[in-house]
Amino acid sequence: DTSPELARQRVTERLQGVSGLPPETEGPALAPASSVMGEIAFLALTSTSLDPMELRRVAEVDVRRRLLAVRGVSQVVAMGGQERQYQVLPDPLRLERYGLTLHDVHAAIARGNQNAPGGYVIGKGQEAVVRVLGRSHDLEDLKDLTIAQRAGVAVRVRDVADVVVGPAVARGAASYNAQPAVILSIVKQPAADTIAVTRQVDAAVDALLPLLEQKGVAVHRDLFRQSDFIDLAVSNLTRVLRDGAVLVVAVLLLFLWSVRPTLISAIALPMSMLLSVLVLDFLGLSLDAMTLGGLAIAVGALVDDAIVDVENVSRRLRDRTQLPPDQRGPVLQTVLAASLEIRSSIASATFILMLVFVPLLLLGGLEGRLLRPLAIAYLAAIGSSLVVA
Repeated sequence: DTSPELARQRVTERLQGVSGLPPETEGPALAPASSVMGEIAFLALTSTSLDPMELRRVAEVDVRRRLLAVRGVSQVVAMGGQERQYQVLPDPLRLERYGLTLHDVHAAIARGNQNAPGGYVIGKGQEAVVRVLGRSHDLEDLKDLTIAQRAGVAVRVRDVADVVVGPAVARGAASYNAQPAVILSIVKQPAADTIAVTRQVDAAVDALLPLLEQKGVAVHRDLFRQSDFIDLAVSNLTRVLRDGAVLVVAVLLLFLWSVRPTLISAIALPMSMLLSVLVLDFLGLSLDAMTLGGLAIAVGALVDDAIVDVENVSRRLRDRTQLPPDQRGPVLQTVLAASLEIRSSIASATFILMLVFVPLLLLGGLEGRLLRPLAIAYLAAIGSSLVVA
C-alpha cells in the first residue's frame, strides 16, 4: 500500500507540471491533509466597534496566522464578515469619451499588476538577479496604471473609473447570538491528538486576548469543541468502570459471605486494570473512548479467575481442617496445590473468552480501525486477569 505522504508528494510533482495552464487561471494547489472529521473547534469573533470588513481582516491576519503556527493544526478556515478587496468601477461615459472598452481596462490592470524578471547585473565577481516589482500595493498604484495613449497623453485608470476599497461578494454569513461574527473553523492534522491540540489552541488564543481586547474584539469558544465530547465520553466510561467495580465487589461479598475471600478477589480487579493499562501503553495506545470501552466490557470478567482460584483454595483449606493433625501438612503447600489443581481450567476458560474478540482484530477498513483498540483493551485486561490470578 502507498503511504499518504508518498502519494501527496507524487501528486504535488504532477501538479507543478501543469501550473499556469491555462494562463488565465490560478495554479492548482494541494489542500492540507485533513477532513471534516478533523474539525476540533469553532471560534467566534464579534465586535461592536469594528465593521464586518475590519473584523474579517483581524480574524485572518491576527488570529488565523497565529493558529496556523500551532503544532498539530492543519487548516483554519474563516467564515462570515466581509472580505476586503480593491474594486475598479469603470464609468461607461468616460470610457466612451476616450474610446476604450472594459477589456482595455482589464488588460491594463492585469499587465501592470505583476512582477517580472529584469535580467541580472555582473560586477566585482558577483552576479545579482534583477526583478521588476510591479504589483500594486494600494489604491494609488491602481489609479496610476496607464491604459492607453491619446494625443500623446497617458490615459490612466483614474480617468475612466473609480477605484475604491469594498467588500467582496458574500457567499454565506456567520453570526453568534444573532450578532454578526466571523467564525474560524480549526482543523487538526490526521495523526494529531485532539485534546493536546485544543489545549495549545486555547493557549494561543489566551496570548492573543490582550491584543484583541485592545481592538474591541471579543472571542467566544463555546460554539463547538470536540475535546468536550471526548472528555465527557471518557468521564462517563470512567464512571461506568468505577460503578461496575463496586457492583462486582458487592456481589462477591453477597455470595461468598466472607470478607477475606472477597478482599482477595477484589484486589485482583485494580491489579488487572493497572497491568492492562501498562500493556496498552507499551502498545502505544492511549486511554480514549474505545480502549476505556474495552476495559468496561471486561470489568465483570476480571475477577472470574481470582474467584475460582480463591474458592478452590478456601475449599481445600476447609478440607484440611477435617484431616488428622499429622496429615494436614503446611498451609502454603495446601494453597499451592489447590491453585495448581485448577490452573489449566482457568487458563482454558480465559483463552475461550479472549477468542471471542480475536475476529475484531482481523477487521479491515474503517470498522477495523475503530474497533481494534476496543478489542486490544479487552484482550489485555482478560490476559492480565489470568496473570494476576
